[in-house]
Amino acid sequence: MASNKSLNTVLRLEPILVSLTIDNYKPVLSVLMDGIKMYDSVVYEKLTKYNWLVDSQLGKIPSRTTLKTEFPDLVFDNVEVISDIGELSDYVYLFINQKKQQYISSKFLTYADVIRSQGLSNEMIEDIYRSIAVAETGEEFNSITDNFKSMYEEQVVHDGISFLCPAIDDLTGGISEGELCTILGASGSMKTTYSSNIAFNAVKEGKNVLYLSLEETPMNLYCKWLSRASVDVGRPLKAQDIIQHKLEEKDKDILMNEVEPYFRGLEGNLYLVGEQELGDYSMTSFEAKFKEIDKLAIEQSGHGVDLLVVDHIQLIKFAVTNVDPITVINMYVSFFRQQCLSWLHTDRSIAVILLSQANRDGYKYAQKHNGAYLATHVAEASEIIRAASYIISVYTDADIQVTKLLKLGCVKLRGAQLPMDTIDVYADGALYQVGVDDFERSEDYKLSDVMGDAEIESKKDFTESDYKSSGILNNPLPPISSSGLYNGLM
Repeated sequence: MASNKSLNTVLRLEPILVSLTIDNYKPVLSVLMDGIKMYDSVVYEKLTKYNWLVDSQLGKIPSRTTLKTEFPDLVFDNVEVISDIGELSDYVYLFINQKKQQYISSKFLTYADVIRSQGLSNEMIEDIYRSIAVAETGEEFNSITDNFKSMYEEQVVHDGISFLCPAIDDLTGGISEGELCTILGASGSMKTTYSSNIAFNAVKEGKNVLYLSLEETPMNLYCKWLSRASVDVGRPLKAQDIIQHKLEEKDKDILMNEVEPYFRGLEGNLYLVGEQELGDYSMTSFEAKFKEIDKLAIEQSGHGVDLLVVDHIQLIKFAVTNVDPITVINMYVSFFRQQCLSWLHTDRSIAVILLSQANRDGYKYAQKHNGAYLATHVAEASEIIRAASYIISVYTDADIQVTKLLKLGCVKLRGAQLPMDTIDVYADGALYQVGVDDFERSEDYKLSDVMGDAEIESKKDFTESDYKSSGILNNPLPPISSSGLYNGLM
């Protein structure tokens, strides 16, 4: 049966030609010629000749004898006729897609030869993008203007993935499928901690998260996630104690018998991929690993990956040799943007978070402007500014960490007004936690405010009991302004 065939089967032109009838040959042939024109000029010429034979010469569908005479390079012996129009249409659709794949494969083989001999030029990159776009384009097109009502009513609305900050969630609705978000910050600014907490919260809500960790090993990162999970269990364990095997036996028992089972029992799934799981940083390696994990996610939960986190994008800048790093980063930003809109070249959309380094000017600016960054402070990757729906900056320093603060700034919010200042959220680096529902603070606190009159020579001497007795979390939240910001944080 034609409908059971796949692109793994070698599909031939002969069954199509011998199966056309007076009733169906015109529309089927028209679809076939339109679909094949770009991908196989030889087949297109044969179809043009076939159409000319019928219209101008024969006035009827050619017999096999005529076909063998007019197309001596084709083999029509023992070819089964496809009598059902539905099966014939399926066969034609698969035939077109197979030709398209062959065309794309040939193009990329040519690219490989040229790149090996001449390097990767900007013109070549643009041509590769065009080829990828061709590979992802389907034959069917549903016009929104013609089908808006039915498409709107059939559209499934999902809650976006929370930013762990009510003010930003109110402005954006969270990170939705098909949206790319960038977490921007300097080294040590808790980018990974913040993005991990966003992902952790998504897993708790039943989403499957693929976390691509190019900086930390999956084992270290998983230990930190377990530290975060220990807070939920009510048996907090410090991340570094877990990583460095410094847990006492009773705490190790809590980790193995309470915390880890709790995490593995969450509704969604986490898939941590490190550098060692990848053959290299090529797009082919990424896609192969993504497909493997997506298939596993479907088997385990009934649905594929919902969120992809890339930590961080600047680490891919040497993935392509003989090309300047900025060009490479921008190329991969576009790659991840394409995955966001068409996950693994299917009609599925997912949410994507890219972590990005801030440049030196950005960090200096943030130090003087309450932790705020500008779009120009994205390091090396100008494509991020264009592609991202949201750019959220994170800022902290040694003093702020004592007061357990992370300052979130909105650099770009597509479709929403930017807040006037950064927004404070709770952040405990020791327990790898960002954002809690009962965090209450009416003003910014400095280290001296927390220490009070205590004679403490350095913040290292500031103990947990000092922090708890400071009363820093006991002040009620001020009302939220119309802009979505806490009034006390303006």
